[in-house]
Amino acid sequence: MRIVSGFDNTFLAAQLHFHWGTKEDPGSEHTIDSVHFPAEIHVVHYNSKYPNISEAASKLDGLAVLGAFIGIGLHENENYEKILSSLRDVSREESDTEIPGLTSGICCRTAWIGSTGTTAPSPHPPASRR
Repeated sequence: MRIVSGFDNTFLAAQLHFHWGTKEDPGSEHTIDSVHFPAEIHVVHYNSKYPNISEAASKLDGLAVLGAFIGIGLHENENYEKILSSLRDVSREESDTEIPGLTSGICCRTAWIGSTGTTAPSPHPPASRR
């Protein structure tokens, strides 16, 4: 997966991770209008002008993170199955697997773009809503 629009460079997907919680304590790392979601996925990309994510992580233009909130609905989302079935191929920590068609089901109604650190609790200025 690549991020190519909205940036001057191409960013390559390097890893993904989830934040989740319980019914009483939703697990999303970020919020919208102070509302948490049951879960959140982050797909971490690095700038292709750097040789790897480790080197890119120390650069101001090194990383881009695609984040999406995960809600609970009445119908199963078949796009999650792409991720879950690929997890079966991960047999140990730090192992890799391909997730074909990962972005085909991602719908983006609103986006926040900003230059915050990777541990920022929410989009702070200079983030802008799009």
